Amino acid sequence: MGKYSWGVAAMLLWGAAPVVLKTLVTQLSGFWVMTVVYSLAACLTLPWVIKAMRDGTVSRATWLKVAAVGILLTSCFNLLAAIAAPFVKGTTLGAIIALEPLMVAAIAALAARRWISRATGLALLISLSGAWLLVAAPGTGSDSGQNASWAVSLVVVGALLWSAAVALAGRLPPSWPPLQTSMIMICFGSLPFLAMAPFVLPGAGGSALLASVGSLAGIAFMALGATVAANLLWLRSIRELGPLANSLLINLGPLVTFVLSAGFLGEAWGALQTLGATLIIVGLSWGAWSQHRSAPAVAAT
Repeated sequence: MGKYSWGVAAMLLWGAAPVVLKTLVTQLSGFWVMTVVYSLAACLTLPWVIKAMRDGTVSRATWLKVAAVGILLTSCFNLLAAIAAPFVKGTTLGAIIALEPLMVAAIAALAARRWISRATGLALLISLSGAWLLVAAPGTGSDSGQNASWAVSLVVVGALLWSAAVALAGRLPPSWPPLQTSMIMICFGSLPFLAMAPFVLPGAGGSALLASVGSLAGIAFMALGATVAANLLWLRSIRELGPLANSLLINLGPLVTFVLSAGFLGEAWGALQTLGATLIIVGLSWGAWSQHRSAPAVAAT
């Protein structure tokens, strides 16, 4: 795997997050859980922000760019999806998320003023079709309820903002060491949840959380693993691969989620899911091979 290992590790953590969240929301409110998780993430990463402020060597413009990318990358999609989720079918939500690789590729190509190669485009389409089969196959997700147009629009806007952040993160100047830059992005992205915490956290949620060791472990995983560690790995992967190649890995998320859902939650897994998983693996393998094949030519140029 080599340089792809950072992004694969991030997608393993992000793919496990919905399964953990699904177990947490059986006892706790989903919005309450997200507020706790991102408030913890903000507290964990705040020392890196304070250190950077004390150094005072970075311009205000750079601070604003890093803060903007951090908020787009961490908060925007989660906030909008949390508002829209009760009014959007599960399969629709998954299908919109599965479109993110194409959004990243298109935004990154526009920012670089060039279009994606045919090989990368084909790899994206193959893996996207596999992710689509995973989320749209009968027996997956929750199909109850209706799709409210305003709610679907919120999720689409959130996906576009997240994709823009992925594309822009690879173009930021290296103002701090990579670890510190990543921590600052995560902290800024989590600050809106920390600001809401005094209004959201008081109530029965805290006692329910403390009453269950499993809930505490789930919150810890969501904050440390799916938020801090996964974002660190993902940002490292963007630095290694660039946003275009890195977008190939995004569709690993639905695959990991559905494998874990079938294994631990007993959700359905049939022929269409198997075909979707196969297409994702084929698309990722094709993309990695085409990137490796083109690397000597790029180096020579």
